Amino acid sequence: AALVKVSFISLSVVFLLQKLQPLFAISTAHIFLKERLPKSFVLWAAVALIAAYFVTFPSGVVNLNTGAGTLLAALLAFGAAVAWGSGTTLSKSLLNKQSTAMSTSLRFFFTSIFAGLAVAMFGQMASFAQVTSGQLGTLFVIALSTGMVALYIYYQGLKRVEAKVSTMLELTFPLLAVVLDAFVYHVFLSPPQIVAAVVLLFAIVQIGKKQA
Repeated sequence: AALVKVSFISLSVVFLLQKLQPLFAISTAHIFLKERLPKSFVLWAAVALIAAYFVTFPSGVVNLNTGAGTLLAALLAFGAAVAWGSGTTLSKSLLNKQSTAMSTSLRFFFTSIFAGLAVAMFGQMASFAQVTSGQLGTLFVIALSTGMVALYIYYQGLKRVEAKVSTMLELTFPLLAVVLDAFVYHVFLSPPQIVAAVVLLFAIVQIGKKQA
């Protein structure tokens, strides 16, 4: 929804606010799961966050001129960061009590219900009638591949590490984004981005070592 509000033109505000996700995941994990925050973790987490910022914004400048939808986009992105960050903690709590398969099924089931309620809440139920059988097939494939299967793999990892470590490992997302940019759109990393990417990977490795 946040992407729609900035018309897919400038995503700077959205990406910046999404970088707050680890902060919510770490804080909720500390409060509800009693995960310790040793100084070494805090140090490398800060390094990783700063590096991720410069991977996304190589010049260090955030473009705030995203049009009339900027404020709403920012609020939606902030809400998504809170939801996804705290969701990591809730998922870890669930995995402590249930199997990976059961946790995946429960999240997939309830997420579908809440998504349907959101569609109804925003008065978009009529849109379902416009979905073709071909589109339904495509959505089904996406739901199974990048949805259920990807979530199951994610939960397999989350079951083995603390929530705070998991959320930091997710900072590889901007790295994957720039790799896809290079291969699909032939948009390559600038020198500052390369340096930031190396620092980000190094910080993530250090966080992983602390977990091990």
